[in-house]
Amino acid sequence: MSVKLKWREKMGVRKVLRFAILILCLSLLATSILFAFVETDKNVKIIQRYKQILYRKPKEGSVFDRLYQFYLEGPGLDRMVADYQREAEEKPNDPNIQLILGHIYKRLGRDKAAVKAYERAAKLAPDDYYPPFALGRMYITLRRYEEAIEPLKRAAALAERSGLATPQELADIYKSLGKAYYNRDRLNDAIAAWNRIAEIDPTNIFARIELADLFREQKLYQQAIAQHEAIIKLKGNDPYRVCLSLREIGKIQEEMGRYDEAIRSYDKALALTAPGNWLRKDLQQRIIRIYAHNGDWDGLIEYYKAKLKERPNEVELIGLLGDAYVENEKVEEGIAQYRKGLKLAPTSVELRLKLISALRDLKRFEEAAAEYEKLIEAQPDEIGHYRELGEIYMRMGLPDKAREVYKRMIERQPDDPGAHLTLAEIYAKHEWIEDAIAEYERAIQ
Repeated sequence: MSVKLKWREKMGVRKVLRFAILILCLSLLATSILFAFVETDKNVKIIQRYKQILYRKPKEGSVFDRLYQFYLEGPGLDRMVADYQREAEEKPNDPNIQLILGHIYKRLGRDKAAVKAYERAAKLAPDDYYPPFALGRMYITLRRYEEAIEPLKRAAALAERSGLATPQELADIYKSLGKAYYNRDRLNDAIAAWNRIAEIDPTNIFARIELADLFREQKLYQQAIAQHEAIIKLKGNDPYRVCLSLREIGKIQEEMGRYDEAIRSYDKALALTAPGNWLRKDLQQRIIRIYAHNGDWDGLIEYYKAKLKERPNEVELIGLLGDAYVENEKVEEGIAQYRKGLKLAPTSVELRLKLISALRDLKRFEEAAAEYEKLIEAQPDEIGHYRELGEIYMRMGLPDKAREVYKRMIERQPDDPGAHLTLAEIYAKHEWIEDAIAEYERAIQ
């Protein structure tokens, strides 16, 4: 075959390859265009679906948020504005379109346009509570409280008359109206508006809790307490709910600086709790903090003594009295209380650990060691007890006794690599290097 013929064949192959590549590229391009068209068509349908749903209930909320997000990620927010502006031009007397436009403008920070849209919606739907509600809230956002009052009053009246507002919307209307009054120094009107929330559904304790929080934020403490007192009356057969409200009353009284009253409220709540309950511990800590805040440890001691006259064998109170003595640097008295409590409850780990801590503070290491031995007897698998007992023996200058304790520790858990690792770290701390290396090797094995 001549060189010329071979060259022609190679050129023919190249042309075929180029043609095939061109066909492949065109095919891929057409496929991507088709997919893009299908995806775009799908997005358009989703947007149209959400627009229909929003039109039926043109309120701010999850549907509006989703539609806004679809526009943001798709055709863009300018397109969203343009779409609704066009609809507003086509249907100039449709209040729903104006409401949605108001929501869009509000979200975009176009405050003047939002106000105008809400005003038009309110004029077009004079019997609907939602447009004046949206307008009033917009005024509050702009801190134009005086202008917010009238549309919110109208929204409240229409909502109650129609019965179409949800309980949460009705509460939001009165909360907004109260805020507008409050910021115009119309305190009585604000309180009346907020109290209306509870009056609408007096048995709704969640509305009352929300209302109490609202009053408390505005430092209207008596009104906040009144709501919790109402809850206590409503839920008298529910100790947990009563306890929570008494706790809230105590917290409010603390904010008012009425500490004695707060303690009494916490005491009432404590009477409804059982030992070990998280609320019980929280309430006890609140009482302690009141006395600690004023540096009145003697007062706290007298408080616990008075309680113990009523319940002399209550181990929890005995321990708390011991804590108060220790905090007041009367450690010996504290130790006496801990020992008294342990006679009544010899298995109490918490009390024994408090006793050990107090003994160590006084450097009475031999007694502390004896107490740790009792703990180890009760909890032989608790590694921390061995470690701490060994530390005490080291402080006493008795390294052989410390080693003996550490040996007992590992005998309890000979196959636990974590125990060997802990022991290795203890040995390394005491600079017993060979022993530490041996324990590290055992941990690895």
